[in-house]
Amino acid sequence: EEPDLKKLERFIGPPLTESFPEFYGFTLDEARQGTIYYREYFDKYGIHQNKLFPGVREMLDALHKDGRILCTASSKPEVHVLTTLQAFGIDGCFDYICGGSLDESRCVKYKVIEELLHRLNLPEEEMDKVLMVGDLYCQAVAVGLDCLSAAAHKQRRGCHPNTSAPCTTLSFRNRNRRLF
Repeated sequence: EEPDLKKLERFIGPPLTESFPEFYGFTLDEARQGTIYYREYFDKYGIHQNKLFPGVREMLDALHKDGRILCTASSKPEVHVLTTLQAFGIDGCFDYICGGSLDESRCVKYKVIEELLHRLNLPEEEMDKVLMVGDLYCQAVAVGLDCLSAAAHKQRRGCHPNTSAPCTTLSFRNRNRRLF
């Protein structure tokens, strides 16, 4: 148990099997067991300790009403992403929900993004309409900025009025090669 809750913030985002070794020196087997413990806790308690930022539901509804195709891509296992979205009652706001796989074959962000783009099955000329909004700059790096145009890439603090977390927005415009 980590007494300093601030230290746990660095676990938000990357797969736990990467974070446990990096921050606590776990072996891969220990990291996998730690991930199992975390998921057991989260399924029973953690999911109920979270809440949506104010205005998120209204924003998703407005974007959907405007005809936007909404997707979510998380390195968390897809089954857990769906469960979380259902718990908040926003699963119906998304046209596509993509997450990591339980067998770890698709647990890093770029692989999840590849799978989501595969599911979207957009022609190349439509890719300039795809926009990724993430909460961390490392998500842009994770999907490979070399594949993406930086034309719409921005990073700033406070994308959401109630947080000072960095926010990254990038466009898939003018990709020279497919990610998959």
